[in-house]
Amino acid sequence: MLILCVILAAICLYKIKWASRGFFFQDTLSLSATKPYRGLFAVVIMLAHLQGFIGKNDVFDILLGLAYILVGYFYFMSGFGLYTGVCKKPNYAKAFLPMRVASVYLPYVLTNLVYIFYATYAYSPFKAPEFLRAMFSPFFLINGTAWYVISILIFYIAFYFIFRVLKGKMALWGIGAFTAGYILFCLVTGKQYYWYASCFTFWGGALLAQFKDKLNLFAQKYYFAAVGGCVAIWLIGQKYSALGKAIGGPWLECLFFIAACSGFCATVVLISKKVQIGNGILSFLSEISLELYLVHTAFLRLFRLEAFYIENKWTYIIVAFACSFGAATLLHWLVKYILCVIKNMGKQNEGKI
Repeated sequence: MLILCVILAAICLYKIKWASRGFFFQDTLSLSATKPYRGLFAVVIMLAHLQGFIGKNDVFDILLGLAYILVGYFYFMSGFGLYTGVCKKPNYAKAFLPMRVASVYLPYVLTNLVYIFYATYAYSPFKAPEFLRAMFSPFFLINGTAWYVISILIFYIAFYFIFRVLKGKMALWGIGAFTAGYILFCLVTGKQYYWYASCFTFWGGALLAQFKDKLNLFAQKYYFAAVGGCVAIWLIGQKYSALGKAIGGPWLECLFFIAACSGFCATVVLISKKVQIGNGILSFLSEISLELYLVHTAFLRLFRLEAFYIENKWTYIIVAFACSFGAATLLHWLVKYILCVIKNMGKQNEGKI
């Protein structure tokens, strides 16, 4: 299965840009520089999830260990983007919530419909109350990967209210306090590790947005030491998280999770100062990354049902991935259309007022 990773690496190398010796890219955190990673990481998570359907493999073992860390990058860029928006536009905190929520919740609802069709065929038809609960409820997850949507929505709503009450750096520390409280709640209530393993980086992204100029100067002055330190924090956190759990339970394990995700996100940002990826393929993948992340396990499961079972591994991967990319693209277009309609309706209502 190494060939899949080679293909993905080749896609990343296409149109790659390198900064000359002694120079750095200054747009490291711009949308054009960060969006390609969203698409890339969504596909890597898909590859990691293959392990549960085609058997153990050393490559997939490595990727599966990376999955929660890659999700940490999604939190990281969300925190950075929201805090940057607030700093640049005073009214941003008041206006962002409806469209942000819609842009995440709509794919959640539409991909739930795909899973309902799958579950209806695999198990039994849904009755009306079950259908509505599976379709819309954030407390009944028919899709195992949809936890991220619920979690990030909680952070969006918290961000909104924190900035309605607090201002400036007080709001920044408010986000940190909320993040700590969220992690504590997950640990106390016994949530699965993925509910809290990656979310600390949301606050990390906000911190970077606040102190990016100072951090940028430091990173450029001590570049290789900074990269080495961040890689070390990432790998130590990832490698010894299981040991942390054995010694101190999920509480100590969580600290290793935080180290792994923070170190990884910092490593990606630092590497982007010298190397930037981006091409049409990665741009397309980034556009459908959320839908792809949400819908792919439906097809991985579908082609393991007896009626649709595909025995050959390569045929299974090609068909499941093709269906996932196709469904994600259609869902993304549908989400864009609905959001456009909502936005136009809002403008019409403002005009009437």
